This record gives sequence, C-alpha cells and structure tokens, in this order.
Amino acid sequence: MIGTAALAWMVAASATDTSGAAGSAKVVGVSMFKNGYAVVTREIDADASGITRLTSYPRSSLGTLWFSTTGGAKLKRVTTTTESQTQPVVYGSLEQILRANVGKKLRLDYRAGESGHPFVEGTLLSADGDAAVIETSTGVRAYLKQGLLSVSAADGKLVYKAEATTSRRLVRIETEGRGKIVVTSLEQGIRWVPGYALDLSNEKELTLLAKATVVNDLDPIDKVDVRMITGFPNLPWAAELEPFLSDPVGPMPRQYLGMPGGSGGLMAAPSPMTQNVARGAVVADFDNSMAVPATAGGEQREELFFYKYPGMTLQKHDRAYVILFSAKAPYKTLYTCDISDAVTNGVEYRGVSDQPQDVWQTIQFKNTAGQPLTTSVATAYSGDEIVGQGLMNYTSAGANAEVAVNKSLDIRVEGLEEEVSRERGALKFANGAPMYDLVTLRGEIQLTNAKAKAVSLRVRKSLTGEVTDAGTAAVVREAKGLRAVNPNARLTWTPTLNSGASQKLTYQYRLYLRSQ
Repeated sequence: MIGTAALAWMVAASATDTSGAAGSAKVVGVSMFKNGYAVVTREIDADASGITRLTSYPRSSLGTLWFSTTGGAKLKRVTTTTESQTQPVVYGSLEQILRANVGKKLRLDYRAGESGHPFVEGTLLSADGDAAVIETSTGVRAYLKQGLLSVSAADGKLVYKAEATTSRRLVRIETEGRGKIVVTSLEQGIRWVPGYALDLSNEKELTLLAKATVVNDLDPIDKVDVRMITGFPNLPWAAELEPFLSDPVGPMPRQYLGMPGGSGGLMAAPSPMTQNVARGAVVADFDNSMAVPATAGGEQREELFFYKYPGMTLQKHDRAYVILFSAKAPYKTLYTCDISDAVTNGVEYRGVSDQPQDVWQTIQFKNTAGQPLTTSVATAYSGDEIVGQGLMNYTSAGANAEVAVNKSLDIRVEGLEEEVSRERGALKFANGAPMYDLVTLRGEIQLTNAKAKAVSLRVRKSLTGEVTDAGTAAVVREAKGLRAVNPNARLTWTPTLNSGASQKLTYQYRLYLRSQ
C-alpha cells in the first residue's frame, strides 16, 4: 500500500551530483498478467547520507510509477538526472594503438618482406587508412599496415589505454532517516502462460491440474512471492512510457498534446491461441506429478483474481514450470453441434451447407477448485495418451466448465431447409415496389450415431426469423432490434441417441427476405 504522505515530489533536474550510494533496487514483488506486463515492486536501502542513486530503473507505464518508504525513512525529493563518469578503456587492436600514439617515436616490426624492411623506426605522423606515415632519418615515408607484427615506443611509454568520459541517466532520491525505499510500477518483461490438463482415465471423475509457465525477461528474482493475474484489467495507457523516466530529448507523449486515450488499448489477457504456449512433458500420473505448494492459493481483488506462488527464484531469461492447483470433479461427455444461421445481413438467405456438420466431443464439469479457471489451452489425457485439446474459457469458482476436445467422426449431423411458402412484396417501398418477401422455411436435422454406445447430444441451431414450430427444441427468442427487419432465435435439442440409431429433428420459421 502506498501511503499518501509517502508519495515523492518528483521534479526533473539537470544538475549532476554524484554524492551518496549508487545501486539498483531489488525485486521483492511481482504480480504478472498474461500479456507481458507486470506490477513490479522493488526495494533499496535508503543511504545514511540521505542521497540514494538508482543507476538502473524500470521502464514504467504512464501513471504507474510510485516511490514510497518503509521504516523510519521519509522522502524529500526524487529527480532524474544525467551523471558523467570516467572509466579506463584498453585498446584491443594494433590499429587502435597506432592511432593513440600519433606524434610519438615508434618502432614498427613487420613480417619478413611485407614492408621491404624487418622494421621501421621514426615519428608516427598519421595512422589513417591503410598506411602509417612515418618521419624517419631519411625522410617521410608511408608504410602499409598489412603485415605489422608489433609496435613499441622508443621511450618505453606506449599508449595502449585511455580514460573515457561517458554519461548515464539515474534516479536521485533524497531521504531523511533510515529505512527502505520502495519503487512500484507497471512494466513489460515478465508474463505467465496458463495451461490445464484433464485426466479422463476415470469414466466418472476427472482430475484437473492447473500449471503456469513463467517467462522472465525482466530482472532476476530471488525467493519472491509472485502472483499471476486473471481478469480483464482496464489499463489503456500501458504502452505509454512514464515521462519521469523518458529521454532528455524526444517527442512529447501524445497524452500531453491534448489527445485522449493511448496507443496501448485495453490491457486484456490475449487469446492463448496467439501466445507462445510452453509445452511440457506428458503427465502420466496426475495425482503424483509436481507437488502443489502448501502455501499456494489465490485471492479476489475487485474484478481480478490473483493466483499465488511463494518463493520463486529466476534469473533473467529463465523460465519456470509450476503447478498452481489440482481438483477432482464429476464430469460427463456431451457431443455438441452448433449449426450456423442460414441468413446473412438479416435479410439475405444463403442456405444450409450440404456437408455434414462438425460434431465435437465436449467435456462438461463443475469447477470445484475454489478459484476461477482462466482462459487457456486445456489438454485431455487418458492415462499416458493425449486424446484431445481445446480452449478452456474463463470459469468462475463453482460454475460449470465446458471444453470441446475432439471432433467426433462416428456421429453424423446433417441439415436441410426448404421453402414452404412465399408472400411476394409483403413489405413495399413508398412507390409500391416490393421491398421484402415473407418466406416460411421448414428445417430438418438428421442425427446418426455409429458408436458402439449410447451418446448424449446437444444440437443448437441459430436462425433469423420468427419460430412458428420448434418441435422438441427449447427456444430462446431475442427481441428485434429497432432497425432490424427480423428477430433472432436459437433452438436447442438435447437428445440421447442409442448405438446405431438415427433421429430427425424438425423446426419451422418465417422471415422477411429481400425481394428479388
């Protein structure tokens, strides 16, 4: 928690002051999202001199950088500034050494025959390009550098290193008292990739195993309690850099030019299908796989949920495979088929495909983990074998989850629609020309089970129009939009089909179609 009294007075400064301790703040807390952003907390001891200098600092998102203190320390002033420093540079090539010794009396030793002489002595006048220009006792001559073996100075004082002055940006923190300085900000560089395993070896009860792959490209973390976040956070300025840490010369962020919004967009967790999902080994025994930490768990904070993992240690560019939790739940296998609407643009009929519809083996179960399931890939296993894979959508604790893991080739679903009647020009333009025809359509769905056992099905049909005969289907009707010509509806059948059996589902509806 950042106390109001502890917030820093942040002002840009240009003066150079190299007093006080210099170092980097240690990462002590990480709460990471799935898209590479994380809320990172760092700590550094406040120096007894009252000046602490951060030589490395985070690239924080706009509005998320905060300084605070713990213990008896109090913040007085925080600035970013440029510091000049001098450090030795050792020349690593003969070319560099020659250029550093222009004006000195040297001896250049060559390979035999390269310069016409085994060595050359004289004052080096120039070392540019391919030649060394030397004033010898016989005059000024140029010698190719090719074949040069060694260089020595007549006075024994060959220049082979120098002092170089460089500048660096740093954060200068002024404090009173002893304690720790805490830096918190939203940054890029560390993320987590969730994954689920569904063990279907038991026909009545599945085992759910939740894992996380932590990808750390930020900074080393040592025994840090990390949190992995699921939810839909609204952070529209995540991609904008905090101006306190921006370069001294550069374009002003567009927020400060009076333009609303940012280029980052909603920082929502991306679809797991677009992430680089880490692939681990096949888990053969889910009950005896990697142990779940006894102190792991999670907590709800507003609209976000935080999975906890204690004491994580990772170097920069390390990856970690961790188990978050496991749970058991009764489940059932349902074969599902969703048939799309035959109408486009609300008034244009394109017909039902004459190809068999896709039927999916779908696993349904209640989330008994006591915490939500985040959107991610779920892989189904039977013993040691992978038997399918699907998308686990976000599922609240206690809610029902559904994962379509495989296409079923033994259950056939075919659809057909035919026109029963048409009233041409049922709706007309003001000049009397026909605008829409009122058409009645009758539909049939043929189900066939070629499996050696009875199966439960769920067939859903979306349609545009008014349902006049739903047959045995449950109907969900949607109110017609203000500008829509037709309403929308969805029919749902949940039959049980014995082995080798067939069943026909029927329905009828009417709608306005554009007159031809």
